[in-house]
Amino acid sequence: MLHGHGDDGYRHARPVIADFSTNVWYGGPPAGLQEYVFSQWPTVSRYPEVLAESLAARIAAHHGVAPAQVLVS
Repeated sequence: MLHGHGDDGYRHARPVIADFSTNVWYGGPPAGLQEYVFSQWPTVSRYPEVLAESLAARIAAHHGVAPAQVLVS
């Protein structure tokens, strides 16, 4: 647990809806996430394209725009 920066939802009387100060959540992963990720592990074979050209093309096609109009960040 991190103390002093983010991940401090346990300190608040009301539930924290979103805390963007960290990518750590004190509640742990959702049920079944680890099993799902491990079941998909064989499909992860390499790093994605540096400029994400294929993803930009698929997003563009889905929205009916040119790939140059899509920014993948």
